[in-house]
Amino acid sequence: MRKIFEIFLKKDWKNHRKRAILYLISGIVCSVIGPTGSVAAAEQNEMKQLAKAELSGSGTENIHNPAAKNNGKTWLKRSKLEDARKVNRLADFEKENQRLRLENEHLWNQLAEMRNRLKRMEKNVKSKETEEDALINETAMIEAELLQLRKALDAERKKRQNVESSRRETAEQNIFVLRKELIDTLGKRSADLKRLKQLEMSVASILDTMNPVYMGSREMELAETLELALRSGKKLSGKSVVAVDKMLQLLPDIKMDEVERAKFRIQLEELRSLAVSFVRLDQDPGKAKRIDECRVLEVNEGLRLVILSAGYRNGIRVNLTLYADNERKTPLRIVAVRPFVSAALPETGGLEGLIPGMKVRRNR
Repeated sequence: MRKIFEIFLKKDWKNHRKRAILYLISGIVCSVIGPTGSVAAAEQNEMKQLAKAELSGSGTENIHNPAAKNNGKTWLKRSKLEDARKVNRLADFEKENQRLRLENEHLWNQLAEMRNRLKRMEKNVKSKETEEDALINETAMIEAELLQLRKALDAERKKRQNVESSRRETAEQNIFVLRKELIDTLGKRSADLKRLKQLEMSVASILDTMNPVYMGSREMELAETLELALRSGKKLSGKSVVAVDKMLQLLPDIKMDEVERAKFRIQLEELRSLAVSFVRLDQDPGKAKRIDECRVLEVNEGLRLVILSAGYRNGIRVNLTLYADNERKTPLRIVAVRPFVSAALPETGGLEGLIPGMKVRRNR
């Protein structure tokens, strides 16, 4: 601005008014754009350099030069065009500056948002770290509890093993004692059963004969031998019957004399009959029904006995008294019994009036 005032104070200020206008425009541009615009500063420096060149180039020598005046007019037009361009550039610079300011504000808003996000992320990270620390602490507590539980489980297992071993030892001792007692008991019971069997057979003999007959060890051995012989004979008889039946089936196909074949058939049938008869010895005749009456089978005058058609399987026992179905109702006392027959003696009178086939009852 000082340069402008110096030009106006000179007497030939009209000749240098272009330079004054140039300085004025540059000052206005600098005041509008400000020192921050790099493009505006460059334009200002260029205009200053042009103005200095005009002031120092011709000096006062070209003041009264007509060609210089023409050049000044051209330069003025050119400067006006440049001024218009600079104004347009200035408007563009203003728009660009406004756009940059908006972008700057937008960037600052994004930066603030990013800072808020960063704070939130830091808070989340801190909370996650806190949760992780809590999980780590909880995991450590659970591991400690698990270790304690394992120790307790191991102690319980050891205790259980000790208890089981002691129980096993006690059980084995008890089993040994019980086994010994069982063997002793079985021996005693076997002796008792043997004695009971002897008593039963003695009682059966007494009931059968009405005499004091007692079974001893010898009789029991004979009874066992007889039972074994009956069982073995039964098996042998059964197999013999099967073999005889097979031979009888194959006999017609065998080539031999007819007489010999007939003799062989008779021998096989006899063997089969004997085997069947032996098998019947071991069969239980079954429980006979108790009868209240029977018949006289035979009257033996020599022995003065009456044979009746009922035995001990029909409920007849020695010393039992039956009555004959005659006019005198002769009492008959049983003196011997067999499974299905018995013998009786008349208590009063003789054998008169007793004939075979007569009925005999328990009651009169």
